[in-house]
Amino acid sequence: DERIFALFSMIIGATFFAWLTGNVTNLLAQSSKGETKFTSFISQVSELMELKNFPEEIRESVLKYYASKYPARLILNEESITGPLPVGLRKRIVAQTYLPAMETIPLFQNCTQDTLLEVCALMESVVVNANTDVTLADHEGEFCFVV
Repeated sequence: DERIFALFSMIIGATFFAWLTGNVTNLLAQSSKGETKFTSFISQVSELMELKNFPEEIRESVLKYYASKYPARLILNEESITGPLPVGLRKRIVAQTYLPAMETIPLFQNCTQDTLLEVCALMESVVVNANTDVTLADHEGEFCFVV
């Protein structure tokens, strides 16, 4: 009886140890979902450019563009996250996220609260790492940045 109990105890212990070790290794090796999305997206872009035989100059320009558009190497769609929320809650999120910064910008200091909220509703957050270019020379600007 003791041998059978010891055998099952060892099997259960070894199984638990293997499961725990696998999960911890997976967590350590896994990057964020946004970074994984970015890496997958860049792989698809590179594959398309290779398939279409784009010249190296165009390939580099495209990759530099995406590196400047997503400087934190994350692809997060804020609209898809906040879009389904009720309008009132979205307005509160926008006000919480952007209004304090907007009130400090001299260009917007004479605007009414409603106008500021409308401008804030058009804004989106972009995460930028230190010492990262947000735009490149010879590239047409697409955005207005508030830092």
